[in-house]
Amino acid sequence: MRCAAVSLVTRHAVTSIPPIVPAWECESAFLAQAVIAAWNALDRDAFVKLQHPEVEMTLPRNVLEGGSYRGHEGVRRAFNDAVES
Repeated sequence: MRCAAVSLVTRHAVTSIPPIVPAWECESAFLAQAVIAAWNALDRDAFVKLQHPEVEMTLPRNVLEGGSYRGHEGVRRAFNDAVES
């Protein structure tokens, strides 16, 4: 995925080549990569900061037991529960 516009310098002008994908898709991809990296690094604070304040998160056990985790405090609890299990 090419996300940044590229400037091509020629003898006569600088031509800007637009990105292949829209900027919002690149931002989403970068956010997803940051969330995954924080999770894999077990960096709870970074993981929480990357979440929307009104996030609702479920863990696999929530499928069987029901319930979910809401907001930043809920994400902290979910993160701790997932790491402990």
